[in-house]
This record gives sequence, structure tokens and C-alpha cells, in this order.
Amino acid sequence: MPDLAFASAAELAAMIRNRQVSPVEVVGAALARIERSQPTLNAFITVAAEPAMAAAREA
Repeated sequence: MPDLAFASAAELAAMIRNRQVSPVEVVGAALARIERSQPTLNAFITVAAEPAMAAAREA
């Protein structure tokens, strides 16, 4: 499986549609990447992890 962080939105949509990954996996990968890079980049003011995971589970 490719690194989800470098997949385009179209690629992610196709992978979700083909059940190669779930929305929960995609959001989890994005949140993990944010957590790893935030101390160095300080790029986010607010990360709404819980609402994002709730929406992913619902999808």
C-alpha cells in the first residue's frame, strides 16, 4: 500500500471505493503524520482529531 500521505484525493477516493483502505485508516494516517510533524513544523493551531475520526467512522 502506498504512503497515504502522498496519495492524491482522487487516489484516496479510489482506494476507499475499492475497499483497499477505510476512511478510518486514511484519517488515522493523517492524524499520525500531524502528530509526528507538529513539534517541528508547528503548522496547526487546532487539530480536531475526535470529530475527524467520528466522521470517518460514519463514512
